[in-house]
This record gives sequence, C-alpha cells and structure tokens, in this order.
Amino acid sequence: MDTAFAVHIKDRRVNKGTGLVRIAQHMNLEPVEFAAIGDSMSDRPMFEQAGFRAAVGNATPELKEVSDYVAEKDFGEGFAEIVDFMIRERMLSDSLQPS
Repeated sequence: MDTAFAVHIKDRRVNKGTGLVRIAQHMNLEPVEFAAIGDSMSDRPMFEQAGFRAAVGNATPELKEVSDYVAEKDFGEGFAEIVDFMIRERMLSDSLQPS
C-alpha cells in the first residue's frame, strides 16, 4: 500500500481496522468506544470502526473528508490539538481527564 508518505508491505487481511476490532474485543469494549487519530489512507479502516475520527492538519484530503474533527496544526502539534479538543468536549473517560 502506497500512502504517499510510505510504502507498507503487509498481509491484506490485516489493517488498522482489524487491529482496533481485536484490541476492543480483548478489552471487552466496542470499537465505537475508541477515538482514531490519523494522517493517511492507511488509517481509513480504523476510522471506519472508531466512534470518533480526527485527522491532523497534514492528513490526506480523503481522510479529512471522513473525519469528525480536523486539526489546524500538523503532525505532533495537530495530535496535541486533537487531544485538547477531546478534553474540552469531555470525550475522555473520567480517569483520563486532567485534575
């Protein structure tokens, strides 16, 4: 898979979406209880499973189109912006909220 950022060589049956489903099952949660943050089309299968989808500012236009929130900032600063948004919107469990 060519994501325009990197070429990924992997098993076609495994992707970030199947990974999210598996970890959700392991934790006795539903995939929609997770947030997904990404920047490329390799994140799309995970976005299809997650309940909240956010893209950093440098994400591909296609991923931004399917996001619930798009950060203005790129890379790590965009990730921090998304986490700040989630804190403001009280989207994190109480145990993850800052005191």
